[in-house]
Amino acid sequence: KKSNKMMAQQTNLGKRESSDTKLSFVVSSAKKNKFERQLKLEIGPALLNHPPDDIFSLCRVENWPEFAKFCKDQPEGCLWIGPNGQTLLHYICQNHPSVECVRLFMNLCPGSLMKQDDDGCIPLHFAMTNGASHEILWLLIQNAPDSVKVENKWGYRAWDWVWERCHYELVTLQSGTLTPSVMIWKRNVWKTIDALVRAMVDEDNDSTRTLLHMLLDFDCPLSLAQAVLDEYPSMTRNRDKQGRVPVAYAAVSQELPFSILMIRMLILNNHEALFEQDIDGRIALHSAIDSGKGWNLIARSMAKSAPGTMQLRDPITNLYPFMMISTTNGVDIDE
Repeated sequence: KKSNKMMAQQTNLGKRESSDTKLSFVVSSAKKNKFERQLKLEIGPALLNHPPDDIFSLCRVENWPEFAKFCKDQPEGCLWIGPNGQTLLHYICQNHPSVECVRLFMNLCPGSLMKQDDDGCIPLHFAMTNGASHEILWLLIQNAPDSVKVENKWGYRAWDWVWERCHYELVTLQSGTLTPSVMIWKRNVWKTIDALVRAMVDEDNDSTRTLLHMLLDFDCPLSLAQAVLDEYPSMTRNRDKQGRVPVAYAAVSQELPFSILMIRMLILNNHEALFEQDIDGRIALHSAIDSGKGWNLIARSMAKSAPGTMQLRDPITNLYPFMMISTTNGVDIDE
């Protein structure tokens, strides 16, 4: 009797466990369906169109020919967006992709270049932090120039990270021997820097502007300006379409916190550029005063570095610099 009673209890327990399991399955299924419906509303149908797991394996082993084949055969799978907001481009940029693969993916999903994940990072952030080649960085920047200005939730722009890497590599290259491979590496670094700077400024269809001209249009690191001067010292004599050398261009550019330091760097590198005339016959000092800067630090720095410029008349106003200054509002004549 005792044995039969125990068997009956075990049978009832088994039925109850089976019932609980079924109930748990129903509840979990309901939650899953609700979760998927919510994701579909928030993120879109692309989330549920999950690519096969093989595609992630191909990325991990860096089998880019097969990955490219997948993209061509199943372009709809490239639209996948993960629960954390990352696209497939975020993922492949973490795994040293080939240039051909990234170019193909961008053609299929151009919108993924500017897609931010939940942390505010775009594919360029991932490419940068995971050591992507300069060809990849250049390709991403070239096809989405505004991407360099995107900040993640920690306030880091892609621009900052790319320049820090380029600067580190330039310093490293200076201490090494210039072998053919090093020269190719250096050329690729400068190609990335060129794309980076052009992405930060409005080129205004002026192909005559050099990197030095462009650096004066935004708050660039002084280390970048110094690197350009070290690598291309002759740029201080190059002119834009108005005939202005970089120091003269700086005289009429917006006055940023680093402007005076930039101008001093340009003057130290080539103070004779202060005598160079633009297409109107003006020198940098004339342009600086006429642009409303008056006798500020920029004009003073120019006059002290090249006193002879104070004896040159402005061809437009026919005034000497000190006379031009006296007509500026708010300037102390005695000074």
